[in-house]
Amino acid sequence: MKKSFYGLIIIWLCLFNVTAFSNTNNIAYEITFDSNKDNEIIYRDHIFEVYERVTYGIDDDKVGTVINKNLDMFKLDSEDQISYINSTIIIIENNGLGSNISGNFNYVKCKSEVVVKSWVKEKFDEIID
Repeated sequence: MKKSFYGLIIIWLCLFNVTAFSNTNNIAYEITFDSNKDNEIIYRDHIFEVYERVTYGIDDDKVGTVINKNLDMFKLDSEDQISYINSTIIIIENNGLGSNISGNFNYVKCKSEVVVKSWVKEKFDEIID
C-alpha cells in the first residue's frame, strides 16, 4: 500500500512539475520623459533594441543580473537617470516632468516552438505505411 502511495506521489510530481517550476520572469519598464522633448517612440524603440541585445542567449533566471550590470546601455542621454528595482527598469529623462509610459518586454523574447513527439503516433504511422 505504501509503495503504491509513494508511486502515485512521484507520478503526480513528475506530471505537474512543469507548472511548479514555470518561469515567472517578467521584466517591465517605466519611462518618464522630459517635458521639453518629444521623443517617446525613439526612446521606447531604443530600450527594446538594447533589451534584445543584452538578453539574447541569456537564461531567464540571469536576465535581471545582466540588465542590472548594463543599465547605462539603456540611456540615450548622459543626464538620464536609470535604475532597476523589482524587475522594473525605471528611466527618468532629464527633468522627468513629461509623459509617462510603461509596459513589459515579454513579447520581445522569442521562445522556441515546442514540437510534441509521440512514439505511439510514430508506431501507428509505421504500421499504416
